[in-house]
Amino acid sequence: MAKVFISAKLSPEGINVLKNAGLSFKESEPLNGSDLVRAMQGYDALIVRSESKITADVIKGCPSLRVVGRAGTGVDNIDVEAATQAGVIVMNAPGGNTVTTAEHTFALMLAAARSIPQGHMKLAQGTFDRKLKGIELEGKVLGIVGLGQIGRVVARKAAGFGMRVIGHDPYCPEDIARSLSVELMPLNDLFARADIVSVHVPKTSETGNLIDAAAIDRMKNGAMLINCARGGLVDEQAVRAALDSGKLGAAAFDVFSVEPPPPGHPLVDHPKCVVTPHLGASTEEAQVNVARIVAESVVDFLKTGAVRGAVNLPAISPQVYAEIKPFVELGQQLGSFIAQASRTDAITSLTVKYRGKVAERSTDYVFRSVLSGYLKHRTEDVNSVNAPAIAKRFGFTVTETHETGEHPGLGGLCVSIKSKLGERSVEGTVFDPATMRITRYDGFAIDVPPRGTMLLMRNEDVPGVVGHVGNFFGKEKINIAGFYLGRKDNGGEAVALIEIDGALTQSQLDAFGKLPHVRSVKLVRL
Repeated sequence: MAKVFISAKLSPEGINVLKNAGLSFKESEPLNGSDLVRAMQGYDALIVRSESKITADVIKGCPSLRVVGRAGTGVDNIDVEAATQAGVIVMNAPGGNTVTTAEHTFALMLAAARSIPQGHMKLAQGTFDRKLKGIELEGKVLGIVGLGQIGRVVARKAAGFGMRVIGHDPYCPEDIARSLSVELMPLNDLFARADIVSVHVPKTSETGNLIDAAAIDRMKNGAMLINCARGGLVDEQAVRAALDSGKLGAAAFDVFSVEPPPPGHPLVDHPKCVVTPHLGASTEEAQVNVARIVAESVVDFLKTGAVRGAVNLPAISPQVYAEIKPFVELGQQLGSFIAQASRTDAITSLTVKYRGKVAERSTDYVFRSVLSGYLKHRTEDVNSVNAPAIAKRFGFTVTETHETGEHPGLGGLCVSIKSKLGERSVEGTVFDPATMRITRYDGFAIDVPPRGTMLLMRNEDVPGVVGHVGNFFGKEKINIAGFYLGRKDNGGEAVALIEIDGALTQSQLDAFGKLPHVRSVKLVRL
């Protein structure tokens, strides 16, 4: 039974998902470092919020870990690259806190626009100050940096306030922007035109300090800047200087480069800056949503192999995964087969060709299974998550081609490799979800179930070869479970795949290779 460790306070709705799935799980207060590594031994899955930092050392120290689920959207507390290299899937709960964070953006925007915190503090101190003047949102230009799920909800809600919305997002399609009545433009143009700038991008190597002193200089005098996305996107010292000089009229921050902010932080006590302690996702509804979503995603993966909400692997529903699963299994076998058949080759390229109905589907998981099947004979700790990255380290190119014409059964795969020694290929077909065959090797037509221990023999196509093989295994007291032959021309070269019960020692394999008319032999285990 798969085991799940929860290093967070998770909503009861998320816990119930794990209970109903029959998984074994353990709840804990948020742990970090060596404490987390010790607690995680033997667990397949880890669920965290933002308090636990999943570093490369933590991942390395948890060899049984297969998936990390983040109950929230941001994964900047998880070393995704280290997870990918280790073959660990990282999932989050996209959409679970979208509305909550968008609403908090407007809470901060309104608070900064109408000096609500300052008015509250003065009144609490006994001063009834009606001279605190604010600004209206209606008619203002809102510049949204990042039009993902949260940015789009902010854009929709801005329309209700009568705001004009402009945006910058190189990945947002034009038709989506038009449907939101958002005018897309370069980032510097947005800075120059917006009365209020709101940031909604993930924290990456490209977006760190996205808004620095130079960016602020391009903004309108008296503009407002809001960050409800991630700490580190904005240069906080530059914001302080701009507030002091009047370049920025107001700012509002829910997130910070270091959390909690240390004493003397440049923005926390500034009179023109509204601050909250990372409350963007802190509503009852959001916590229920993210806990349920991430728990369901972890359960689906552990029980069916389906992937949802992964940040380092394409998403796939349980239904779609069930449909392509036979090809995933066949791909793993074909990749493994050709790796063992070309054991001494340093390849320069690997190509996967899809034929028939499978060529019409998304084939990323099939492709990954071929790569992992091949690479597991070249290195350790490889799976579908890290196989593409490991292939890059080996320096060979990987390509896919699709042929959607007629093909027997549900479709077929052809895996070919090139090296200095030439090209090799192996083909297979899925006839139905329970029936698959290896159908061709290096151009030789064969019909072999991809299973067990086999000898791949290349030999002269002359009488007596089968007899020599039978005599050999009889003397060695090894049973032949299946004998599958293939040839092109009578009297030329032939191949055979010989399924055996048990295994061969290296000396037995060497002796087999010396049988009359045998040109080469490889041991293949599937």
